[in-house]
Amino acid sequence: MGCGESLLAARAAVAISIEAVRAARRVPCAACLVRPPGHHVARDGKTAVAPSQGFCLLNSVAVAALEASANGFERVAVVDFDVHHGNGTEDILARTFDPRFMYLSLHATGEDVFPGSGRRARPDHPGVLNAPHRAEKVVTTEWVLEEALPRILNALDAFRPDLLIL
Repeated sequence: MGCGESLLAARAAVAISIEAVRAARRVPCAACLVRPPGHHVARDGKTAVAPSQGFCLLNSVAVAALEASANGFERVAVVDFDVHHGNGTEDILARTFDPRFMYLSLHATGEDVFPGSGRRARPDHPGVLNAPHRAEKVVTTEWVLEEALPRILNALDAFRPDLLIL
């Protein structure tokens, strides 16, 4: 649920994310613990395929990735781990294959899991890797360590990003 200050919080999340990217050449890492997450906001501002944007107003991660590309990072990888597929981030960064970006998502999928996207483990091009987990099954440490994480790490190793955004 949003409130009167939700847009202010979303704008602050974007600003903080941009500043972290701008500092990335000077500092080895940054942590931006921001809400709302924004990963359901798509290219046209609407959520692709879903009836709503969840609680997302602005996509701070996608803005940060685009800012990184504009500031000299040639390959930017975004790893999204959430119960929900980040359909908006995937739409913005990887709707068509753009070799500057890779989007990797570890999420639940199933009939009743919002937003209903990210079910295909093999997308249309190499800029996307979805690691969906059936919502009906329990997520175990073994599944993460033995199935999902090796796929994600192999994809990251092959992509060789200049910047990693989680």
